[in-house]
Amino acid sequence: MGGSIAAGMIAVQNSVSPLQSAIIMLCDQPYVSSATLRSLCDEQRRTRSAVVASRYCESDDTLGVPALFTSARFAALAQLCGALGAKQLIASESSSTFIDCPEAIPDVDTSADTLATHSRPQGKTSQYQSLAD
Repeated sequence: MGGSIAAGMIAVQNSVSPLQSAIIMLCDQPYVSSATLRSLCDEQRRTRSAVVASRYCESDDTLGVPALFTSARFAALAQLCGALGAKQLIASESSSTFIDCPEAIPDVDTSADTLATHSRPQGKTSQYQSLAD
């Protein structure tokens, strides 16, 4: 995962149109919505933090993606390699802020996960909002 993030960040750094920030997210978190992404942007504007991560659960303070990184962290993201993703950078950033994001917990890694996701009714499911809405 780190190599994929690095390749993307190198492309961003070489882009003609410089970006002020980028959001890194996973494709296997089906309940992460556009509202979640807007919350990351709003928190960054409010705090001016270089990293805004998602906190999955209030009780254990686990931080991860989706996460917003300002251009000040693009070089560090471009140095990631191997299987480790952005989580190590999030953990090492002392000024990281976060949003509560329980909708990032369910992810789709197996066929059983896919079936469970598709068997949920459309619309709001538990506390998570489907992207299909």
